[in-house]
Amino acid sequence: MGGPKRTRLGGRQIVGRGRSAGSARSTALVFGPGVLLRWAQEGAILVATKPISSPVKNAEIGELLEALAQHAQRPVEEALALPPAVYRSAPLLAHETRQIFEREWTCIGRLAEIPAPGDYLTFSVAGQPVVAIRQADQSVKVFANVCLHRCAKLLEGTGKARRIVCPYHAWTYTTDGRLVGAPQMDSSPGFSIEGQALAELRTTFWEGFIYVTLSEEAPPLEPRIEGLREVVGRYRLTDYEPVILENEIWDTNWKCLVENFMDAYHVFKVHRKTFDPTNQSVQRTTMHEGGDQWAYHTVDAPADDSRALAHPDNTWLEGDWRRTVTLAAVFPTHTMQIQPDMLWYLSIQPHGTDQVAVRWAVSIPREILADGDREALVKQWGELLRAVNEEDKGIIRRVREGVNFGSATQGRLAHLERNLWEFGQYYSRLMTA
Repeated sequence: MGGPKRTRLGGRQIVGRGRSAGSARSTALVFGPGVLLRWAQEGAILVATKPISSPVKNAEIGELLEALAQHAQRPVEEALALPPAVYRSAPLLAHETRQIFEREWTCIGRLAEIPAPGDYLTFSVAGQPVVAIRQADQSVKVFANVCLHRCAKLLEGTGKARRIVCPYHAWTYTTDGRLVGAPQMDSSPGFSIEGQALAELRTTFWEGFIYVTLSEEAPPLEPRIEGLREVVGRYRLTDYEPVILENEIWDTNWKCLVENFMDAYHVFKVHRKTFDPTNQSVQRTTMHEGGDQWAYHTVDAPADDSRALAHPDNTWLEGDWRRTVTLAAVFPTHTMQIQPDMLWYLSIQPHGTDQVAVRWAVSIPREILADGDREALVKQWGELLRAVNEEDKGIIRRVREGVNFGSATQGRLAHLERNLWEFGQYYSRLMTA
């Protein structure tokens, strides 16, 4: 039969499972919340039609979308927080999944986190399990992390694999997704492993990060965030070596966490024991104009603080950039704090309306790791950022609890919350598109 026959569904390449030409059966495969992939048989080839993803119809949704349409028209000089109900509405979460998470680009990790052939990392996009795997030719591919047999999730966490073996019935795949083993299936008439492979997702790479989308209609990511590359590109993030990677569930709404990370206003209060012990964050912060899908602000590191300073061997950062911290977001859910001496990023996915799945990771420039006690340095950053996370967990849990109050209002945003206004504009546009 030759190579695997792949069919695109939305952003997915789905490979049909062959059946005998005499069979008239059709089946349906659920590939994630709200997405139904129907298969119809023509001869021995299964052809997939478009995914079914119906709009959510609800009176509550209508009122919220009207409020968001008005919100999108508000200039930054009159910026307000998003309507409180958007953080607590279950019907709206289903609409978010359809309008944002099934259509936009999601960061799932860094290329440097899977450096060698067979290295993999797993993630969930719109509730659908995916896995990124380094190939023998050093390229990286992202597949549906779902067995073709009975839909068991194939891999968990991060690791290294010469073959992908399903934990349920030992169906076996190569790291490029081809099915090469299916025990006992030779007794099933008409079955063949030839031409079968895992579904491959649209993937792109930006500044060393891995992004995927479930949509074949999503515009390319890079042109949409070109302005941010001019800022982030200065740091040469591809030279930063991964040292910490954690996956956690936090008790808040996903939007609360995205907004909190980009909120320059809360640092002097919430992080006075960690990031801002000298109470200088407000004076050292500069807000910048972002784009339709990105936002950032910068913080000048104190000249007498060794933290956030470029190493002497770093010859590409010049002037003030040698001690400048950049906090940036690629909407909807990728946030990052970039320093001359450290990268800390979060990739965020909703876990209901009151929980969020968080991947957070730390990388350090190689020249810094090579010029000191690596273990002590990693421990130092781990302790600091875990303390910062605990401070943030507590406050955004309070925000999520607060928006449950029926009379909660849209508060006026401060100038240090400009990035929240930019996120709100992006969110409102996509939700009302």
